[in-house]
Amino acid sequence: TEYARFLDDFYKTRWPSFSSDALLFMGTAALEEKNYPLALDCLAVADANSAKYGLSPETLNSLKTKGALAILEAAAFIRDNHKKMSVEILSQHLKSLEKACEATGRPFPEDLSPLREANYPAAMSFYAGKYSEEKDPAKKDYYKENLDFFAARSRSPQD
Repeated sequence: TEYARFLDDFYKTRWPSFSSDALLFMGTAALEEKNYPLALDCLAVADANSAKYGLSPETLNSLKTKGALAILEAAAFIRDNHKKMSVEILSQHLKSLEKACEATGRPFPEDLSPLREANYPAAMSFYAGKYSEEKDPAKKDYYKENLDFFAARSRSPQD
């Protein structure tokens, strides 16, 4: 009972601040290293969840600023480098950008929409092939998750 109370107290009072700090730290480090999928994931989650954590205005502002910066930098990186990226790398960058925009209520960059629409069917085919060939259950789950994501968001020629 005491342990359950401790966990309840920890997750209600200490975890929100710790979680936000950890996500901000990891997201900032990933942004500095230009690991945009990781930066977007960390900072978008922190940004999206921060309002309900009762964080200080400074922390909230820092999270929102870093989240917006990650989206802008990732979009610029995709614009500048998409021709040099494989289907897999490009699809992961676009997917991370799309999910970050959704999580934070920011619009997906309009100029990248045609690239996303062209890449997602190719990514779906790529992950379908990887999924069908893979024997390792963990990798197979990863490929299936990506296959499902890109299949759900790919437009068929009839759309």
